Amino acid sequence: MLAEILDLLLAPVERLLRRKRGTPERIAQFYKSAAWKRARFEVLSKSPRCVYCGHSAKDGRRMNVDHIQPLSKRWDLRLDPRNLQTTCASCNWGKGSR
Repeated sequence: MLAEILDLLLAPVERLLRRKRGTPERIAQFYKSAAWKRARFEVLSKSPRCVYCGHSAKDGRRMNVDHIQPLSKRWDLRLDPRNLQTTCASCNWGKGSR
């Protein structure tokens, strides 16, 4: 019971700390990192087609690796393969941060 109360009280603080770490400057730096380039390559290698429309680079589309939950909200999931998906540039733009 006490643990549940503490979790409820600390949840807003935890969310603020996650957001603080995902600042625009830190996100820009992350996208230049070797860790991101490796993760991006792995996702594109395993899943080369857009999860929304099915197009691929062979169809002349520019392919992106999208964070399902955005970095600004879930910095802790930035390299988690379960939070990464392949999208074409058009679908990724249309999705935005939803």
